Amino acid sequence: MAAGVERVSWGVRNLSMAIPGPETGGILLVEGGRKAGLSLCREMLCQEIYAGRPVHWIDGGMSLDPSALIRPLSDRGRTPSSLSLLRTCRAFTAHQMHELVSRLERDLLVFEDGGGRSFGRPERSREHVRG
Repeated sequence: MAAGVERVSWGVRNLSMAIPGPETGGILLVEGGRKAGLSLCREMLCQEIYAGRPVHWIDGGMSLDPSALIRPLSDRGRTPSSLSLLRTCRAFTAHQMHELVSRLERDLLVFEDGGGRSFGRPERSREHVRG
């Protein structure tokens, strides 16, 4: 790991110990089963919020439920008011997704679009994320 590179936690202790977390300022596309992907994203969000860092969620698949974060945050000793660190927006098209992603720089970015289904074709979202 290069000096000065900031990373975010996976939010899951064993995973964080085994694999370096994603670099800040980068984009992480989580693919796989929807339930497992959302669970991982939720843990990452909660860990960053717990640490007092803002998190951006660009939702292209209508999958964000902020109320699902209250219990994991409470387990970490945080109150529901800590959700003020969660910045959310909705991308209705792949073009909007690309524009929103390009505006972000350092904060943790969680990109979730339901595997591209919300934009019509799964491969379209990946093309736009690659930029």
